[in-house]
Amino acid sequence: MRKLTSLEVQKPYAEYYYKRATPVEVYEMDKIRKPMDPAMAIYPKDIDMLLSEDRLEIETGWCVLPDGAGYVSVRNEMPGVTLDMMSWWFAWHGFEDLRYMLWYPPCHFGVEIISGKDRILDEKVPLREKMYGVVHRVREDVSGKGNDTVKGFDIHFRSPAEMGFSRKKLSNRYYIVGAFPDLGKDISSTGKPAIMCHVFQETESGVVMRTRFWMGWGIENGRAACYINSGFSMPEAVPADLARHSIEEFTNLKHILPGLYEKYGRDDLC
Repeated sequence: MRKLTSLEVQKPYAEYYYKRATPVEVYEMDKIRKPMDPAMAIYPKDIDMLLSEDRLEIETGWCVLPDGAGYVSVRNEMPGVTLDMMSWWFAWHGFEDLRYMLWYPPCHFGVEIISGKDRILDEKVPLREKMYGVVHRVREDVSGKGNDTVKGFDIHFRSPAEMGFSRKKLSNRYYIVGAFPDLGKDISSTGKPAIMCHVFQETESGVVMRTRFWMGWGIENGRAACYINSGFSMPEAVPADLARHSIEEFTNLKHILPGLYEKYGRDDLC
């Protein structure tokens, strides 16, 4: 957790940087102490399962898949959070490092909008669609081991249709944040490929988030596949660290987001 600069301290929302209200859900952390059964993982071809009204058999866990890829699954219940708050957050937080750092102060260090800024600021684009085609370049420490492990990588946000969701199953009760690199042209700026998906589902008390990462998977020409060399398996620590990171960052976010949105949700995004 770095010290804020003199300019960052003057930002009105800097107070949230010090509000690390993270009583992390122990029941969720307990579920990631050991790897789950890989046979219980779902794959990108079954992505519509993330829209299920019912609980899935394994909502939180991680493992290394038989193809050597890493798999991460996280469920986070967010009482008091709305889909409007979440879609505003994703459009808002990319405009400066401090906003990204609020999300998870110990491990988020910087963000830059590489492309798509005009789309985010276009008033004609609905809030829930602003991230389609946007690219963020972020710096964060997924492992939680300190400054020496801070890495930069690009996040290529996609529409639900590009992620493979069925249009017939989508409704206003969902907000979906998905990302993957175009393996034909983006891989050099992204490093190892990964497919990321956050599904936020509206409930009576707030929002339920389902997250999936397929680490080592990518999509090319609409086809999802594993791009890990045959015979190689991702070290277990990689998906294990990401599962912990995902639980902690979204737990922190759900505690600060209602207050942030109430104060700044009607301001200009940038």
